[in-house]
Amino acid sequence: MSRTRGSPGVVALSANGEQRENLHVSSHYHVLEVLEAVARTAPMEHLPDLIARVEALKARLYARLTSANSPSAAIRDRLLNVKEAAQKLRRSSDWLYRHGSELPFVVREGRLLRFSEQGIEEYIRRRMTH
Repeated sequence: MSRTRGSPGVVALSANGEQRENLHVSSHYHVLEVLEAVARTAPMEHLPDLIARVEALKARLYARLTSANSPSAAIRDRLLNVKEAAQKLRRSSDWLYRHGSELPFVVREGRLLRFSEQGIEEYIRRRMTH
């Protein structure tokens, strides 16, 4: 499934060269229903890539949510490797791998872990206030 930008508030989706469907942002629930159907019916060999893409999308959504409503801040987000994230969090790389499934700022690319820098910063801010 690929995405192209058209007029504001409209996303054009296409899958495997099929006809594009223009979806208004207000119809995002339809997109979720389509993702649910894909999750149920996709061939097993495609699931790792699908999971990685959904995790990347999740990280971008978290980054947008935590960017203090600044649309350009989400664009400035950067994905860190394990070593960079470990330094920022003052944890070991092993700790990050063990707890990767519990952390909201993790982006999985197959077996590879990446970390949203803005997500980490928000995680640290939240931990400091509790």
